[in-house]
Amino acid sequence: MAASAAVLSSASVASADANDLALNRLTFFDGAAPGSAQPEWQFRGGCGTRMDPAGYPRCNADNTLFANVVNELAGALTPALLAPASTVGYNRTYIAYEHSITNINNSATGLGYWSRGTEGAAPAAVQNTGTERFRTRVPDVLFVSRLHMRHGLPYGFELGVQGSWLHDSSLVAMGADIKWSIWEGFRPRGVGWIPDFAVRGSVNTLVGNQQLYLTIVGIDALLSKNLAVAGAFNITPYVGGQALLVFGDSTVIDGTPRRSGYQECTRRRTVFTTDPMTGQVSSSLVCDAGSGTPTGADGDSFNDVVFNPVRLLRTRAFGGLRAKYGVFTFTAEFIMDVMAPSWITGSCGGSGSVPSYCVAGRPTDANSFTRDQVRIDPNFRQYSINLGMGVTF
Repeated sequence: MAASAAVLSSASVASADANDLALNRLTFFDGAAPGSAQPEWQFRGGCGTRMDPAGYPRCNADNTLFANVVNELAGALTPALLAPASTVGYNRTYIAYEHSITNINNSATGLGYWSRGTEGAAPAAVQNTGTERFRTRVPDVLFVSRLHMRHGLPYGFELGVQGSWLHDSSLVAMGADIKWSIWEGFRPRGVGWIPDFAVRGSVNTLVGNQQLYLTIVGIDALLSKNLAVAGAFNITPYVGGQALLVFGDSTVIDGTPRRSGYQECTRRRTVFTTDPMTGQVSSSLVCDAGSGTPTGADGDSFNDVVFNPVRLLRTRAFGGLRAKYGVFTFTAEFIMDVMAPSWITGSCGGSGSVPSYCVAGRPTDANSFTRDQVRIDPNFRQYSINLGMGVTF
């Protein structure tokens, strides 16, 4: 495990790769003319830096875009199963290189969360600068490489550890899984035709990322049947279902990385004000030194945003085939959503007022303070093709 962590962590040395996160661009702002009481919400980027029309308008977290990026990124980083219901055997170890190909909704009409929420490869594949920057070319799929080790334990249990790396990024995830092949080793004589049945739990978490905390929990149930072919050669088809729980939280995101709140206000002091009518005392920070906030703009500290937490439930089905010859194992697997993602806390599909357990998204239209609930495209189904090659000893 230490070796896999070292290999995968080396991918994080490089920065600003095409698929690295750029959550500061997932924002919107009030683009109405200064002094106007009617909002004109803008979703194209540019908060905190645009002079026209609103004069450095304050950044707001676009929770709809954030939730969609988290949902699809979680699908790509989910630990693959790539194994039948049977274990590798008591006190035996399996080590494999695995590769996943996962589709993403890169053409999300009117949202473009992948084009805005990831860096892109400069200069040919991006346009604009700052918070208005976006990718002009987004791939159809994401590639993830993984090192996976599993070890057989008594009573049909199997414990695994793994490390994953998203290609063209510095995103690295580490995880563990445990599988119980329920009647392995206890099958009565004469009923060997009964398929193996197992349940598995897995957890994978993004490590070392400064913008996102992402944890993915999987609960699987599967059936398989081992078929011997010509002595040493075995093939094992398997099918099953998976419940996937996605927990995504952002750190504090600087919506305007090209501005410096410290340079604009290098020294601050607290000013206390007493309301003459009520006697209530309030406080505010006043700058005593610095380059000064741009004319007509809020202080840059107002452009720090935190996205609302994402808590999603996804239901998926999978099928695969393992081929084994001697110590060598080759496995192919296909997994796909069978239902649209839903909130763990309950249904959040409507518009208008947002229940307390739902995540508030963007304004319902360009001229409204009312927030819609976060939308995840119900017609998009994410899938992964998983391939594995390993040895058992």
